[in-house]
Amino acid sequence: MLIFKELNLVNITRLTNSVGHGARNAPLDVLVLQRLLLGTTKKYFGKKVLKPDGYYGSKTEE
Repeated sequence: MLIFKELNLVNITRLTNSVGHGARNAPLDVLVLQRLLLGTTKKYFGKKVLKPDGYYGSKTEE
């Protein structure tokens, strides 16, 4: 698991690889996507809150 201090230093302006089913899913790219998705939980009711951890799995896919 990524260290918490590293989570806050991630550049969320771009991805270096693809993220998703069958993709490379580099941990920092997954973390960027998870942090962006986390910002949508307030806008879309009924979505589960996603804890960014840098690992692509079923919770990220939902």
